[in-house]
Amino acid sequence: MWSTKASSALSTVLPNHDNFQLLTRCNNETNPIAWTDTLSLLIGLSTVIFRLTVRPIRLVISKLKDIAESGGDLTNWLDVTSNDEIGELATAFNTFVQKTQNSISQVNDNARKMGN
Repeated sequence: MWSTKASSALSTVLPNHDNFQLLTRCNNETNPIAWTDTLSLLIGLSTVIFRLTVRPIRLVISKLKDIAESGGDLTNWLDVTSNDEIGELATAFNTFVQKTQNSISQVNDNARKMGN
């Protein structure tokens, strides 16, 4: 583990060289535990980040599919539950739907006026 030069240098600097070797050995033995803890932390953080980003995207996709499969029913809107990019996406879609509804209403009104 230690070279003889390092051991002799440490024995002159540290009065109790055996205690230092024992401490070093303990640190090396606990190192795998630190790696396990770090790996567990990274996996936990990845899971949280995944849930915070992918889950809302999947909810938006599901709602958009529902709207598309219902024949383009423009009475369905997306729920805006956040102020992040997903919330901006939902708000922009709802604005689009509202403007489309207004355009269709105007076309219907004009068609009725022309029919009279």
